[in-house]
Amino acid sequence: PVCPLGDPFSPGGLTLAAQTSEARGLADDERARVAADVDIEMVRVQVLYFARAREATGGMTEESFEVGGAAADTDALRAALVEKHPSLQSVLESCVLAVNQEYATGNTALSEGCEVAVIPPISGG
Repeated sequence: PVCPLGDPFSPGGLTLAAQTSEARGLADDERARVAADVDIEMVRVQVLYFARAREATGGMTEESFEVGGAAADTDALRAALVEKHPSLQSVLESCVLAVNQEYATGNTALSEGCEVAVIPPISGG
């Protein structure tokens, strides 16, 4: 099939990251169709929410989430989380992410079945 976002290998085509970013603006079923058209394998991760992050998602403690295969990283996940839960925007600015129970430093690649914890700052004494 012809890729609706352009040929990723041609000089004028979009990169895989750009294709994934454009696909994020689509509904879930449309995003899955576009991903299939450009052979992007989606990666499913389990996201855990704590403290203010839980409050920002309306009380959710965890959810299963999909991000684009080659662009499956913590930056892409943060963007996708804010798209689904806009109130997470300000919370995520001060949160750290832990991938498989280890703090993620910088942008960290995600693979199928990863557990990602959204951990807001801890205060108190």
